[in-house]
Amino acid sequence: MNLSPENKIAGILTPLFALRSEKGLGIGDVATLREFIVWAREIGFGVVQLLPINEV
Repeated sequence: MNLSPENKIAGILTPLFALRSEKGLGIGDVATLREFIVWAREIGFGVVQLLPINEV
């Protein structure tokens, strides 16, 4: 694994239920996640990581 500073990327970790939008159902949904990913990419993030969904 190469850990040189030139290869670093920044990311965001979020639970899906924390994502809200005007069009969403208020519980976090895939359409809102897509909007969030586009926004994150536009501001320079390279990774969006979600907490596990329906983990039992």
